[in-house]
Amino acid sequence: KELKEMAEYYKKPQSVLIEELLKEKLKEYKKKKKKEALEKILKNAEYFAGVTGNKTFQELKEERGSEY
Repeated sequence: KELKEMAEYYKKPQSVLIEELLKEKLKEYKKKKKKEALEKILKNAEYFAGVTGNKTFQELKEERGSEY
């Protein structure tokens, strides 16, 4: 019922609305997973210190195009 109401409100077919909502949730999920991975690396920074080639984590993030 709510899906039908939302589809009418946004003037979109229900299938399009579902697809857009799934894309939005997937984007949030991927962003969360990236953040968790980065936090794990930062938490273990001492272990990874020898692997980074004396670069700061900020430099490494910039090389990889991270938004975190």
